Amino acid sequence: LFKQTKEEVKEKLNSPAMQKGISLTMRSVAHYGLTYPQKFVAPPVVVWNFTNICNLKCKHCYQSAGKKLPQELSLARKLNIIDQLSREEVLSIAFSGGEPLMDRDLWPAIEKAKKENMYVSIATNGTLITEEVAKRMAEVGIDYVEISLDSIHQEKHDEFRGTQGAWERAVRGIKRAVAQKAYQVGLASTITRMNFNELEDLIEFSISLGTDKFFAFNFIPVGQGKNLIDLDLTPSMREKVLNTLYKYYLER
Repeated sequence: LFKQTKEEVKEKLNSPAMQKGISLTMRSVAHYGLTYPQKFVAPPVVVWNFTNICNLKCKHCYQSAGKKLPQELSLARKLNIIDQLSREEVLSIAFSGGEPLMDRDLWPAIEKAKKENMYVSIATNGTLITEEVAKRMAEVGIDYVEISLDSIHQEKHDEFRGTQGAWERAVRGIKRAVAQKAYQVGLASTITRMNFNELEDLIEFSISLGTDKFFAFNFIPVGQGKNLIDLDLTPSMREKVLNTLYKYYLER
């Protein structure tokens, strides 16, 4: 907000999603009082692992995604959950997975969430973002698309993601999403010892692709990743990552 014009700030504050967030904050303060950190009567953001289906075999996948689980919800129940979240004035839904773009229920779920004036984002590996998908994301009103890329080197990313050609398809997906100019696009990297020395290159690559954001995720050795605990960063490496991110934050 601090780097925007008065008109831009006013527009954001008047958006339906922001109004929902302001209402939730006021209800929370009325219920709990001012606290630090502030307690909320409902979560402002819900991250929803929408499906377990995935087309990649990522070595670090915390969900051990792959096949659809028998207990996954029907579309009717998914839409009912969005109704419940909306009644509680949840501000934002982040659809994740698995690979959310593999679930046909994603589109009606997004449309429902937008109808309820929610901020909607998806986390995807980017490989399924065709021109048609990139356009459809704009049509349904997605606010933010986050695409994973763990190396500037094709072979390294493909090996980590367990699928040949994943890097090339992900980069194409990023370019197609950015070209829509209808929603924000972010590049997200899970930082491990495998790509620790690439952090600045990853940030520069993200900038060159025209993305709006770059995220450096902490590696959590659970799920498939429990066998890769040796890839976790040392405390000194983690400190260097934070310093690098802070440097770019100040420059941008």
